[in-house]
Amino acid sequence: MHILIVQEIYDVFGGSVALLPLNPKKGVICVSTDLNIVIFSTHGCGDQSTVWQLETYDSKTGNYFIKDGGVEGNPGPQTIRNWFKIDKYGYGYKFVYCPSVCSKCKVICKDVGVYMKNG
Repeated sequence: MHILIVQEIYDVFGGSVALLPLNPKKGVICVSTDLNIVIFSTHGCGDQSTVWQLETYDSKTGNYFIKDGGVEGNPGPQTIRNWFKIDKYGYGYKFVYCPSVCSKCKVICKDVGVYMKNG
């Protein structure tokens, strides 16, 4: 069971990324800080921003996927699926889903990977 991002085949569908920490007043994003991840798209009908959100488990693939439609900010049980972290990984970093914005919420902690699908 993994948490995966579906990657488009063509870069034309890409956009810039914003990492929005729980406490933006600090000015830096430390490792293991809860944050929203927002993709800004410039194709289609004007500029659009989409906040990452964890989908429910996909039994066909045995994975969780990330979709747009999340809510920026507002930490708590209603938005627990919208919070991600960046953790150290060897000499680099990786995205993980392991939010700590809700102490009473039960969450899974998994690395975020890439899922390449045909067509």
